[in-house]
Amino acid sequence: MASSQLTDAFVRKAADAAGAFYGAEKKVCIARDTRPSGQRIRDALAQGLAEQGCEVTDFGVLTTPGLYYLTRELGFDGGVMITASHNPPEYNGIKFCDANGALPEADEEAIEKLIDKPPARAKTKGTLREIDGVTEYAERLVKIAPKPRKRMRVLVDCAAGPAALVAPRVLRKLGYDVVEFNCVPDATKSNRPLEPKAPNLKLAVEALRETGAEAGIAFDGDADRVAFFDRNGAWDDDENNAAVCLANLKSKKNRLVIGTVESRSYLDAVLAKIGATVYRTKVGDGAIVRACREKNAAMGVEESGHYVMPEFGFFSAALYPALVLLASTDDFSSVRKTLAETPRNHSSKKRLACPNEKKQKAMAFIGKKLESLEGNGVLNDADGFRYDYPDSSWLMVRPSGTEPIIKLYFEARTLVRVQELERAVESIAKEALG
Repeated sequence: MASSQLTDAFVRKAADAAGAFYGAEKKVCIARDTRPSGQRIRDALAQGLAEQGCEVTDFGVLTTPGLYYLTRELGFDGGVMITASHNPPEYNGIKFCDANGALPEADEEAIEKLIDKPPARAKTKGTLREIDGVTEYAERLVKIAPKPRKRMRVLVDCAAGPAALVAPRVLRKLGYDVVEFNCVPDATKSNRPLEPKAPNLKLAVEALRETGAEAGIAFDGDADRVAFFDRNGAWDDDENNAAVCLANLKSKKNRLVIGTVESRSYLDAVLAKIGATVYRTKVGDGAIVRACREKNAAMGVEESGHYVMPEFGFFSAALYPALVLLASTDDFSSVRKTLAETPRNHSSKKRLACPNEKKQKAMAFIGKKLESLEGNGVLNDADGFRYDYPDSSWLMVRPSGTEPIIKLYFEARTLVRVQELERAVESIAKEALG
């Protein structure tokens, strides 16, 4: 939400709720990214948690995965991150986690209920202390990260976020030759939108070429998303996901990867070559974390650049997966060449306006109509409706969780088949929307 909506009064209510949820005398850590509103929100949050009797530790400016990791490693009962992730600098938000760096849905709902019905203040006031979270996190990360095969020159684009304080430091300690780009820790000074999508990385790619770097890493506003690029340009979502999976599975016997209903068949095709399979769940890193636990998966991936590696933690990470990928090769340009050996399908995406209050009825109508489409498709209704067909084509209809729209996805080996699916499903969706 816009940071102006996170008033001190609202933040105090959130702090009261979190403090009551974690409990008096419980140890809670907090951190923030580099947005201008972060310090103000931190002050109100820390004061509120302390007044609920919590022992509060402030890590200062830190990445979201760093907060989650230290919550678990240092034995905290819970953690709170102040960030709006990949959204513009004028936005901000508050994320909670439990002692393991995640937050089950039931716990999240419990905190939300406490915000709506503020609990009584604790009888005894807690404490507040500050710790250098960047040093704590960086030193631990260096110890567990895979070592590079050679002294590769790496350009790191930190989106002027907290990764600027962590990523270059860790990379240098591991032996990489680092070129810093967009590394001033002030979100308002980022030279690109905070989401590391390929179209946003043009300046970083130019800098990589000019500086002679071999590999490029780009983070979002709180460094829980990561994308890659080389001298030939920015990688797309398919390449990012497939590359990280291949690098991480090299050292594992487990061959199960958790994706989402949005994961394209390219990931299946690449991983099939090493005997790995993809299980699809709901969109969202929280759903991926839960599925990784339930299915005992080797890892989880999301199109947007979230990676869950259980050996690191059951939460979305970015720098650790990047280190795994870098250490898997001594020729970064060869990664993309290897991926190019797997052919891609044709695809398209559509967005249809749909008021939030009409989504449920529209999706019910669409679901019934999709059942009658020819092709003997296999249904996955974990999140909307996805049908996979014997000819390797698939379609999906899914309501957005954040916008008043319904999303349509189509993929097939031929453009003709994609257009055929488009016509059929768009007709159904438009009928549903009146």
